[in-house]
Amino acid sequence: MALLDEMRERVRVTTKATDAEIDDEIFAAIADMRRCGVKKPLLDNENPHPLVKHAISMYVRAYYGLDNATERPQFIAAYERTLCDLLNSKANEYLFPEEPEGEDAPDSSGEDGDG
Repeated sequence: MALLDEMRERVRVTTKATDAEIDDEIFAAIADMRRCGVKKPLLDNENPHPLVKHAISMYVRAYYGLDNATERPQFIAAYERTLCDLLNSKANEYLFPEEPEGEDAPDSSGEDGDG
């Protein structure tokens, strides 16, 4: 199942009418994780690490739509905890110990060099 389809299910949307908004939130979550230092191979859209998928889900649930203001802080906190778990996990540290400098290195702008 594609990541977009999974996130659509997690926000309990049955139509594809808001796919662009959900996709934007997925991209924003991935860009934020790269900016914070999550290694690029863990963020692979075809096969993301389970913690990455959970973090994206929490991010999308926090920021998708306008009617979840009461739940938003809980989802943001869950995203941040999962992000910390990712940054401190052996998967991020040991599976991909070094990334090349330059285009693929995370920067403060949130850009990852993939266009």
